[in-house]
Amino acid sequence: KYILLLILILGIKSYSQNFDRFTLSIYSEPQHYFESINKKADGFNIGGSIEYQMKYFFVGFQTYYFPELHNISYLDFDGSIGLNYRNKFNDLRIFIDAHIGAINRKGWAHAKIGTRIGVEKYFNSVFFGLVYNFEHAKDNKIYNPKLNGHNRNNFGFKVGFVLN
Repeated sequence: KYILLLILILGIKSYSQNFDRFTLSIYSEPQHYFESINKKADGFNIGGSIEYQMKYFFVGFQTYYFPELHNISYLDFDGSIGLNYRNKFNDLRIFIDAHIGAINRKGWAHAKIGTRIGVEKYFNSVFFGLVYNFEHAKDNKIYNPKLNGHNRNNFGFKVGFVLN
């Protein structure tokens, strides 16, 4: 499915205008590296994304990996669609998305849905961004089968490249 969508995005890209761009980025949530008052640090985490950004809309795919989140590895994939605002110099982007995906923690039976809000600053073909992520996820069932999901709020940063 992802390959077909990527082919579609690349096909659309061939007809794009000069304000369209294709980006690749890495992402991390630094708050998980530090101990909080009542819990230990969650440790290393990293994600990656690829986006096709048009003038007002964008589509993207993300993956995120936490090797030892509460002693059980975490891997997710999601697809997103969203809205952009860019300034007249095309070097500042504000965005919001809706995304849906799957989480692998002892199997792929865990769904997630959420939204991201962020800002990115572009310097020619390199950009830096800050992202707030709100999600409802079902992966807490691995600890207790009676649980029916949980909400989570995360802040992260991203560094990326414009591919076109």
